[in-house]
Amino acid sequence: MNVVIVGAGHGGKKLIEMFNEMENINIKLVVDRDFNSPGIILAKKLNIKYSSEIDDIQASADILVDVTGNEVVKSILEKKYSEKTIIDSQAAELMVTMVDRQKEAANMLDEKLSIINETSIKLENEITNVSKGINVLNEITSNLNNASSESKDYINQTDELAVAINKITQRMKILGLNANIEAARAGEHGKGFAIVANEVQKMSDETAKFALEIANLLKSIGIENENIVNEIITLDNVVAEQNVMSESLNLIVNEL
Repeated sequence: MNVVIVGAGHGGKKLIEMFNEMENINIKLVVDRDFNSPGIILAKKLNIKYSSEIDDIQASADILVDVTGNEVVKSILEKKYSEKTIIDSQAAELMVTMVDRQKEAANMLDEKLSIINETSIKLENEITNVSKGINVLNEITSNLNNASSESKDYINQTDELAVAINKITQRMKILGLNANIEAARAGEHGKGFAIVANEVQKMSDETAKFALEIANLLKSIGIENENIVNEIITLDNVVAEQNVMSESLNLIVNEL
């Protein structure tokens, strides 16, 4: 479809921009007496023919678009080119308005897309930070698990040691008791030995008391260790939930 635009002001320029983007429309000529008008300047850039005379309108033009709003120009076009389709200034103005609205909508869409893009980038950065945090939490959880396992082994070893101390204490107590019995049988000659036997029994009692304190301490440590294990399990669950959230956010960002 061949088109001639008569009037190259701002309205004519907008029509040139619109028609130039349409594959099925060919702008044959732009007519305006002012070669410094916006439409003529654009026509020069786009290598579109231009003229200052209405008489130069080519016969091959199918449609004439009058953007001048001038009744004299309208009358001349109707007389000289009555066989062609002539779009008057009112219709041309409507077309220009549609072009303006289209550009406004396109600009608004570009702005919204830009905001969405910026938001997506921010979300992606936040997700990266969350992922790093999750990795750190995973490392901490792993270290805590290892520490808890090692602590449990130490507690078990210390518990075995406490049991061994208890056995030694019992033997010392029995030894002290037997020594006292033998010292009593020895009479006057066993007094010195009786003193040693009493000290052995005292040492046995103190050792037993110390072993009991160790056992109670180990029990408390064991309880605290179990609490740590429970906290680690809770932390594992939190990390798992964060992983799910991070994956969901990644999907949303990719969709955006």
